Amino acid sequence: MPTRNVGELPLAGNLQMRRTLSDIRENVQSLTSVQTAPRPVQGFQGQAQAFQNYIQWIKSNADFYEVYIGVNPNFEQSNLAYSGTLNKYTDNVGQSNVTKYYWVRPVNSTAAGHPGGNIAGPQSGPIKLTTLASNTGVTPLTPPVAGDQMVIDQTTGAIIQNPNQ
Repeated sequence: MPTRNVGELPLAGNLQMRRTLSDIRENVQSLTSVQTAPRPVQGFQGQAQAFQNYIQWIKSNADFYEVYIGVNPNFEQSNLAYSGTLNKYTDNVGQSNVTKYYWVRPVNSTAAGHPGGNIAGPQSGPIKLTTLASNTGVTPLTPPVAGDQMVIDQTTGAIIQNPNQ
């Protein structure tokens, strides 16, 4: 069968065969196309909080992001803690005065079956954060209750104040 160029579809043949060949050609092109690593994230920052650390970043052109956590500033000794599309992560440590290091890495997915798997961009970090102690002894103020309104506990459904009684 004559072809126009290498990689082109045959000029002759029935419509169904050309559609099938076209689908195969598109799949081969997507599997063999050059995949590029995503750009690094911007604005990577963190905040120590009571018993936890919070980090956030500005998304890049990645398909998803990986957050790594370590107990020292060596990325090779860190562990993957999150993989997803969000641009924030909260590490619920559960204790105060715990120091951890955080990195975020953008990742692009490749076509299924592509050799080499996903393509990661450069990681940002580390950010060093130390969890804070809780604010013990601080009780939030209870708002005043108007005398002519019924107040019902949303958790138990119990009537706390009934002006008609």
